[in-house]
Amino acid sequence: MILSACVRQSLGQLAEGASRTDLATRAAALTQAYRTGQNSARVVHGPADALAYALARMPATYAAVARALEHLSTVHPDFAPASLTDVGCGPGTAALAALEAFPALARLTLIDRARPFLELAARLMGEAAASRSVQVSSADITTNKAFARADLVTSAYVLAELPEAALEPLIQALWDASAQALVLVEPGTPEGFRRLAIARKLLIAAGAHIAAPCTHEAPCPLQGIDWCHFKVRVQRSRDHLLLKGATVPYEDEPYTYLALTRDAPRARASHRVIKPPVHSKAAITLAVCSASGAAAAESTKRDGQKYKYFKRIDWGDEVQILIQEVLPESQV
Repeated sequence: MILSACVRQSLGQLAEGASRTDLATRAAALTQAYRTGQNSARVVHGPADALAYALARMPATYAAVARALEHLSTVHPDFAPASLTDVGCGPGTAALAALEAFPALARLTLIDRARPFLELAARLMGEAAASRSVQVSSADITTNKAFARADLVTSAYVLAELPEAALEPLIQALWDASAQALVLVEPGTPEGFRRLAIARKLLIAAGAHIAAPCTHEAPCPLQGIDWCHFKVRVQRSRDHLLLKGATVPYEDEPYTYLALTRDAPRARASHRVIKPPVHSKAAITLAVCSASGAAAAESTKRDGQKYKYFKRIDWGDEVQILIQEVLPESQV
């Protein structure tokens, strides 16, 4: 998965003439800050920091959001939002992914407290959303209790940066702004999952329906023993390779997400694959989650069509599996 051609071109133009050594130094400082628990507001001080972030981190976060939106569309194929509010927008990553996923978007509101990010987002959105209405607003999202109401509200890689006390008020404000759907994306870490688990419990109590990744609204069977996360492979650009000091032409971004809707899904699969499939010489085993809990489903070569179906299944996919085909939880 890669950034859209328009976004890649815009970033390339913004990086023209900039020292790649300086950008790499800034990108390394950002990475170190995140690893030590600092948030972006403490390390993004100007346009060069925002550009370094966009070149180094935007491809992966864009891919994670795009995959979450793809799963939302799978469960709600008729969902065609006309408006979007992206809270904690950074350089506009989630909004840009949403534009690709939902071409009918006509009105977009982007909110962040970091002005360097907002200035970069305005530049990128100016190119990618030239025919749309785009409003870029500066606000402290931890104190703002009302956001522009929109068909789709997104907030990506935000909850993990906030103080614990700010989580529930912000989550509720995000849901209040969601006319149809809310998509939350976080790093695929135990802490990212824990924070989404807080959102999951709060929003189910508020009447939300989970479109993905859960295939149910029952208590999460993984909380406290494991964490639900997925990975998306990202193709690295030349600048991406340079800024990260990498030689491999791709990276795998671990992420976790929640897609919630006002309307219940009309039809969804019974299980979600929550770990990489295990392939042996004789069988394929899928770790799955459903309203019945976490379990495993197995198919051998003797199963014919079912085995061929299992071969096409990947980590994060929805699957239909009969209850009698599911093995005990201890075998996950």
